[in-house]
Amino acid sequence: MVHVNSSTNAQSQSKASTTLTSLRGQLSPLQQKLLDQIWSHFDEKGNWQLARVLHSRHDTAPVQQALSALGGCVVYEENNQYGQSTYQLSLLGALLSSSGTEYQRLLCRFFELQRKVFKTEPEKQQLTAQQVAAALQLSTKETELLGKLLFLGTLCDGSSGKDNWSVNVMKEAESFPPEGDLSSQVEEIVLRGYRRDAAVLQVDRMKRLAEQGSLPGSFGPQTLATNSEREKSSDADPLKRRYQVFVSSTYADLIEERKHVMQALLVTKCIPSGMELFPAASTEQWNLIKRVIDDCDYYVVIVAGRYGSVGRDGILGFYHSDIRKLTGEKLEETDESKRKLAAFTEKVKQRMCCSWSTPEGLESALKSAIINAIETDPKPGWVRANDVPSWSLVKGLRERIVELESRPQIQTGQKFAGGEEQIEIPAQIRWEEFDDPKDRWGGKPNSMQHTFVLAWDEALLLVAPKPGDSTNRHGLLRGFTHALAKRLEQRIQSTTTKHVTRLDAAIDGRLFDQMLQTFIAHKLLKPVPRPKGIRRKAPYLQLSPKGIQRIAELQAIAPAKK
Repeated sequence: MVHVNSSTNAQSQSKASTTLTSLRGQLSPLQQKLLDQIWSHFDEKGNWQLARVLHSRHDTAPVQQALSALGGCVVYEENNQYGQSTYQLSLLGALLSSSGTEYQRLLCRFFELQRKVFKTEPEKQQLTAQQVAAALQLSTKETELLGKLLFLGTLCDGSSGKDNWSVNVMKEAESFPPEGDLSSQVEEIVLRGYRRDAAVLQVDRMKRLAEQGSLPGSFGPQTLATNSEREKSSDADPLKRRYQVFVSSTYADLIEERKHVMQALLVTKCIPSGMELFPAASTEQWNLIKRVIDDCDYYVVIVAGRYGSVGRDGILGFYHSDIRKLTGEKLEETDESKRKLAAFTEKVKQRMCCSWSTPEGLESALKSAIINAIETDPKPGWVRANDVPSWSLVKGLRERIVELESRPQIQTGQKFAGGEEQIEIPAQIRWEEFDDPKDRWGGKPNSMQHTFVLAWDEALLLVAPKPGDSTNRHGLLRGFTHALAKRLEQRIQSTTTKHVTRLDAAIDGRLFDQMLQTFIAHKLLKPVPRPKGIRRKAPYLQLSPKGIQRIAELQAIAPAKK
């Protein structure tokens, strides 16, 4: 296996002198408090503390400075499934909390059980939570705690729950000493790969990612335009871009709601368009509507108690949180229409969506969704003709790009993982189970841990944006984890008689950043300027000419064997 983690001799020497005891002794009072609060929130609620909450309690700058000093191997910033920034702990971070020594002893007992299983039952491949609890005489609370620690450390594969998790046997148990205390083994495994300088904040990780590219000093190509040409370009005022948004919903039951939606779009400087502009229902008129939709940048779907339809990419869905509160003409009357509405609502929920219950709530949700979509899923939009760069400037830039790309590449002699070499990607797979596929609320959440083993070429196919498109890190990560989760969909469904939906995956953001760095080092991906109008200072990536060629080679049809 090829792993993306690397270290220098200096880092190795530093690691040798690093222990859990020394790290605990170096914690400041604020760092200890932050680690305890992050861990306590995760232990009690099963999800990670929002960065905004900690910033509110202790001020943003002190929190970021204190956590950055700990390093990304202890704590790191990552977006949750709703795109909100959170602070997450590694297993090392949990062991540095105030209860860390207690957790370390629990892991020692688990390692001793793994050693015993290797000696007495080497054919065994998996242990259930019940088997571990019985062997170690753990209480229900201790069993749940051990499951969380194993999940954080990705020490084993398997499914996870409160007290019904299971884990595979540890390969490391084969090299454990035959008897005696295993504290040093726990410490060695917890600290492997530890680097004090690993970035904690997402913006710092992306800056380091950009520095791996071939473009010096910036996130994008060096500007070749003169000052006068730059003033004529759209860079002079990136906020002049406008986005056209098509609003799709039933009409009679949502008149008031649509007024609030139109107001939200106008406030966010978007150009609204909708079905009410096309009252006729002929085939010719429908073809015209489809052409208008194709010209729009975003497509908003609003679902309440009446039935509608949807079928395109770039959709923002909004469904009523509880249609049981709707009455009269705002509800479907026939069972067939209600069935279609339920199926359609579920279809909307499979995409990026948000619930609403009042017109004002819908307006607020739409504002946030549009602003987020413009940042994370940018579209071409519209600009005035006098804001577009002159053709002579565009032509000059293209000629300069061709000249630069035709220059011979400097051979550094350094080799990077790639091609058919493999990378291991530990992931947590999450889903919900329903007894009845028609149910929309009250599903049972479930999850499992799984390690994907991919060839680097295979990973490139899953990560890469479409040729010509540029996407930021969040968009690339979201697409990659979705593709990973889909690979296990049939396997998960085969293990239960219930309906599986809302399948999702989560991986270590630091590992994903290292994967992007590797693709940039191979010149398969390249940093590009962020789209105009995007305020977030996160670099965007797109396939390089070499990357497009590699994708084409991997997707090409091999010649038939004679």
